[in-house]
Amino acid sequence: MAVQQEDQSDDFSREPPVHSIGPLTALSVDRAAWERKVRAYTAPFSTHGDIYQAQATLTADVETRWYAASDGSEFQVSEPYYRLFIEATTKADNGMELPR
Repeated sequence: MAVQQEDQSDDFSREPPVHSIGPLTALSVDRAAWERKVRAYTAPFSTHGDIYQAQATLTADVETRWYAASDGSEFQVSEPYYRLFIEATTKADNGMELPR
């Protein structure tokens, strides 16, 4: 004899399709402002003689994602992404490079 499941509800509810198409984001970078920031962030490198290599890199991009489902739902999201990477290299007393 099989035991009947207590909860007889469906696994998923039936909902109307969702439509959300956001605007495409334009990439906007205030180059002068970021140059000032990067110079300020990396200024301490010039005062430490043990740092023999250093760099800072700013990348900016826009990621747009689309989603479409078999129920007719669809959406689009567009977002900017910014990444600031600061790196410096020194050497230990034994000559081993120490990138940070």
